[in-house]
Amino acid sequence: MKLSAPSIEAVAGVVVKLRPLLPDVKWVPERNLHITLLFVGDVGDEKVGDVDGLLSLLSVESTIHGVLEGVGTFPSRGSATVFHVRVGEAATITRLSHRVRGACGSVPGLFVPVVRKFVPHLTVGRSRSRRGIILSAATTRALSSITRVREERFDRFVLFESILSRQGPRYVEIESYPLYVR
Repeated sequence: MKLSAPSIEAVAGVVVKLRPLLPDVKWVPERNLHITLLFVGDVGDEKVGDVDGLLSLLSVESTIHGVLEGVGTFPSRGSATVFHVRVGEAATITRLSHRVRGACGSVPGLFVPVVRKFVPHLTVGRSRSRRGIILSAATTRALSSITRVREERFDRFVLFESILSRQGPRYVEIESYPLYVR
């Protein structure tokens, strides 16, 4: 799900605070900030039309409200490999993620990875080391001191193509789907 410009600006402000605390993190460029409902990996060109057709049938009753509410890590204990902004008040986002998973799972031959549990979040950085980063007590306190970042209302979700390069991924919008029909 794409963020509004004010939300991207608010998240960028959080990253500015985190950079000096976490020099071994590769930060996600602002243009790539989004909430992933489902990552399916390599989808052949022949299946994109099927995915698009099924996603276009999904809708919810209204816009989706979410709160960008603080900074967390994956895993939440031990060495952190991913730094993210949590999305709270996200029951509708979670339901939409399950519906997207169901739609994509019905495309013959499309591999939909199994995930433990969908956790609505916005990835803002990744450890440069595969081993992750053990956070100091001071850094942990600083992360937990960042609370409510911004409220957001979503009225659509997006199918992105991730194009990988040495400079990092670039996300290209393939299609945008309204969340509700008036």
